[in-house]
Amino acid sequence: GALATSRSVSGNEAPSTIFLIGSAGEMQMKQGKYPEAEALFLEYIRLNKSMNSSDHPDLQWGYDLLATIYEDWGKPEEATKYRNMAPAPK
Repeated sequence: GALATSRSVSGNEAPSTIFLIGSAGEMQMKQGKYPEAEALFLEYIRLNKSMNSSDHPDLQWGYDLLATIYEDWGKPEEATKYRNMAPAPK
């Protein structure tokens, strides 16, 4: 798919690849595929942390969606952990 192509052509740290990782994670979450969504969002967060400041909106989005995944998956402790990692809106 598009993510695999972007990884092979542009590399994992290209902004387009990172965007596609987040989009794929969101799609997996909407389908209830929580383990797959979790793995993609952990990767998305890791890549964003290495490229952006801790208050960057993309990082905030990753934390929020990962927390939502954990809430939907029935893992409230993990959800709270990631909600608390997201910086408060300014």
